[in-house]
Amino acid sequence: MIPPMATEGQSMAHPPEQDSVQSIFSMPVPHFPQEIITEILSWLPVKSLGQLQCVCKSWFSLISSSNFIKNHQKYSSRHPKHALTKLVLQASEDNPDILSTFSLHSLLNGISSIEVVEQLVLDSTIKEDPYDIVGSCNGLVCLSSIPGVLTLWNPCTKKSRTLPYDYHEVEILYTGTNISDRVRAATDRSYCATHAFGYDDSNNDYKVVKLYSTLTYSFPKVEEQYVYALGVYSWKSDSWKLIDDVPDGFSSWDSNALVNGALHWRSYEDGSRSTPVIMSLNLEAEKYGKIAVPDNLRGKFDWKLRVVDGYLCIVCTFDDGTMEIWIMKEYSVLESWTKVASIPNSAILNNCASPLFVSAEGKILLRILSQDLTLLDTRNKKGVVYYSETIHCAFLFTESLVSV
Repeated sequence: MIPPMATEGQSMAHPPEQDSVQSIFSMPVPHFPQEIITEILSWLPVKSLGQLQCVCKSWFSLISSSNFIKNHQKYSSRHPKHALTKLVLQASEDNPDILSTFSLHSLLNGISSIEVVEQLVLDSTIKEDPYDIVGSCNGLVCLSSIPGVLTLWNPCTKKSRTLPYDYHEVEILYTGTNISDRVRAATDRSYCATHAFGYDDSNNDYKVVKLYSTLTYSFPKVEEQYVYALGVYSWKSDSWKLIDDVPDGFSSWDSNALVNGALHWRSYEDGSRSTPVIMSLNLEAEKYGKIAVPDNLRGKFDWKLRVVDGYLCIVCTFDDGTMEIWIMKEYSVLESWTKVASIPNSAILNNCASPLFVSAEGKILLRILSQDLTLLDTRNKKGVVYYSETIHCAFLFTESLVSV
């Protein structure tokens, strides 16, 4: 083919295509208002933001600022289809310090085969075996390990903070002089401590709550009777304080939920498990509250508290294997409890299911015993089994830049 002749003003040393490319690169970079740049960056994942901090000093300063970190955390929690939320599993007995993360977005879309997004290695300060997950909030994970060590950890930034020792525990154990007579009387019997983790938005403060409760023995069972004191850790002050004016009926259970600036626990009015009630602790005022469960929930059933789109949620399983999901659509208003799903007895549930996540669309991510990871769609009553190996711990966290 004969090449085209150069037109007047063009040189064959610079063909038209090359001139076009050069003209593109010689164009001035468009100027975006700062608020537009901030808005775009606020929706990006943490890994991308870490790379963009190297672009220029102004971006480094912006991404590192407290206002940007707080806005990014809010955007992450509202990200479409839970794109920045990860499920974390610890399933290896040989390497308990290695955690595998999976995309919640992929799980909820019913993909039959899921892949590990990333493997997390626990920080050396956390590597205590065994350890438990206290909770996750705004991208921070609270872990409890033996002997009573609590750690705040951001899996994305790989930063962690070991909490100071709660010296009130010594007073409780040895019935010191600085505790009330009620607490001193309770500690004459055996006790246990369970934990919860939450966020006080009004003061931008993360708090760990330790529930001290008595133990009653009824062989072969050990049952927690009531909570007689609370230890509250403040992230801002990096210190603990003891609250010993706990109301009667505040029982300690392993299921808690953070809604409306308060932590919520499942409990019972009379200790006999016949009158369920939800106890709460407002993290700003550190005041107690009580929320009634739906009138329909009576009889013997197992129940867990969860959060669905910011609403308080009850997932209960009855003795016949039926599962129901209730959502409180107006906080602390009994009449607003709404049953959003009812699933008949199924081999998937087998009366041994613990819900990890409930979506607004009615999909439930379940951990069956300590082995299967199953997604159950309440609309068509079908399930997808993702995982069939021993799961030692499982939790969810949403990416954030929050520093510890």
